Amino acid sequence: MTAQRSNVVLFTAGACDPNPGPGGWGLMLKTDGAEIEMHGSDPETKSGAMELMAVVQGLEQLTQQSRVQVISASSYICNGINSWRGAWKRRGWKKRNGEEIENRSLWERLDAALKGHEVQATRRRDGARHREDERACELAAQGAGEAAERRMVEGLGPGPAAMYRSPSS
Repeated sequence: MTAQRSNVVLFTAGACDPNPGPGGWGLMLKTDGAEIEMHGSDPETKSGAMELMAVVQGLEQLTQQSRVQVISASSYICNGINSWRGAWKRRGWKKRNGEEIENRSLWERLDAALKGHEVQATRRRDGARHREDERACELAAQGAGEAAERRMVEGLGPGPAAMYRSPSS
C-alpha cells in the first residue's frame, strides 16, 4: 500500500534591485492547515537566484513525500522545474549550446530537494495575486532590504534599502 502524499502549496518570490545587487527571497508554504513563512537575503546576487532560492528553501522544509504546487511569477523557475531541468541534468547542467546553466549549484540543490515529491510549478500572472502571493513578495522585499542594509554595514556601498521596507516595518 502506498503512503498518502500531503498536498502542499508553495508561494515564492524573489527581489533584487538593482539586478545584480542586494536581493531577497520569501516564501509561504501551506499544508494541511499549517502555514510556514520564511525569508532570506544576499548582499550581491541576481533576481533569478533569489527566485530559485525561495523554491529550494521551501522544498527543503518538507519532511515527507508530498504533492507540491509551486506558485511563482518567474517563467525561469516554472520552465526550469517543469521542462528544462531534466535536459540540463542529462547534459551535465548545460544548455543546448554547451554553456553551463546559470545558478547551477542552486538547480542541483533544487533537484536534490525534489526527490520523492510530485512537483508542478505554476506561473503567477500579474493581477492574479492572492494573500499568500502578496505575503511571499513582502517577505522577499524584507530580505532585499536586509541585504541592502548589510551592504552598507560591510562597506559595499549604498543599496536601495528604503525601497524594500515592508509595510509592517
